[in-house]
Amino acid sequence: MEEESIKLGEMIELTGFSGIENAEKGIVRKMVGNYLNKLQNKNSEAKKLILKLKKVHETKDGGINEIKATLVVKDKEIHSESSERNLFIAIDQAMRKIESQM
Repeated sequence: MEEESIKLGEMIELTGFSGIENAEKGIVRKMVGNYLNKLQNKNSEAKKLILKLKKVHETKDGGINEIKATLVVKDKEIHSESSERNLFIAIDQAMRKIESQM
């Protein structure tokens, strides 16, 4: 079954985030928007940012958040991954990896 995508404007797509709390979604939106602005300042040809969240090794105490990030820049894609218990740290690590590849 395909996970529902959340589109934030024309340039951001989040997949797998529908199961997180609204407060967390707000923080994710802010983080991702800030990173996209930063990446666009580095390269104005950045066209789209896609983040996919997958929960792995879930237990009653939580689990591991696996983030796969893709930045589409002109005619190429930059990929990164991160896995952490804390969702925000996982996003931050994945986005920093993309930034370092630009």
